Amino acid sequence: MHISTNSDNSEILDTLAEFIAHDKDNYGTGMSNLALALLNKEKALNGRCAFFDPAYVNGNVRSLNRELAGQSSPYLVTASINVYANENLAPDENRNAHLNLLQNTLTALDTCSKSFNKIFIPIGCQEENKPGHNIALVLEKDRIGYKATILDQMGGSSYADTKARIIQDLTAVGIVNIDYNRYPMSNNRNDCATFTSLLTEYACDGYDMREFSQDTDASYRQNGLSAIPNNIIDDQHDTDQNTLLAPADRIAENLIKETFEVNSLDRLRGLSDVPSPREVVVARIQKYYNAFRGIFHSGNNLSR
Repeated sequence: MHISTNSDNSEILDTLAEFIAHDKDNYGTGMSNLALALLNKEKALNGRCAFFDPAYVNGNVRSLNRELAGQSSPYLVTASINVYANENLAPDENRNAHLNLLQNTLTALDTCSKSFNKIFIPIGCQEENKPGHNIALVLEKDRIGYKATILDQMGGSSYADTKARIIQDLTAVGIVNIDYNRYPMSNNRNDCATFTSLLTEYACDGYDMREFSQDTDASYRQNGLSAIPNNIIDDQHDTDQNTLLAPADRIAENLIKETFEVNSLDRLRGLSDVPSPREVVVARIQKYYNAFRGIFHSGNNLSR
């Protein structure tokens, strides 16, 4: 269950610390794909779902089977896949792999050794002159094959070019029962990745996500208001921040071992100048906590 990244441990820890340091109802510039990947991996480690990183597998069925070995959940949640509405937006290096990652992943899932009742894929929307946005693609076992539902916090007309590309990739692998929500599900406050995390929880709770989409549309049509209030998303944000403390601790442990050139923290036991992993994590969070609030003195003001 690898996470594909070019970042070193210190950079990864900074990414998580910055996300954790925000207030419960403050989303800054949003959650990075790396933080979302580590969050979904942690959900799998906690028994909520199976997990793999599509960028690491890159459509290779043998690699996918290795990643899924020992994972028995009927629900699969992946790391985010960026979908590029325009080819020129994809990275120059290995461009075809980036452009075809969703279709390659869908093909690999269709031929791998495991079958899932529900497959949840976070999608990073990449469109010209628009900020990055996170939505969800959910495949659910139907009478014949899968039905696919595209879920977007902001509604059906948002990032339409990305959705057209997703539908193209779904159709290419034989998935034709496709739908999407027409109306906003909640107000967007740079919280789209956390909203996707909330949808992941609903999916892992066994919700029929097609029906969920239709219900939120019906609610909007009847009331003119989005169905999911801010406090629900803020609570998920708080839960996600706490969930990410565990991978942050593990990354901090790796960072300590790298710094002191040991393969086990036991070899550092008794040394007074060696911090614990949690102390490293709290210090990083404190750095961002202070920066967000213009605080330049030291000291731990965190309650988390």
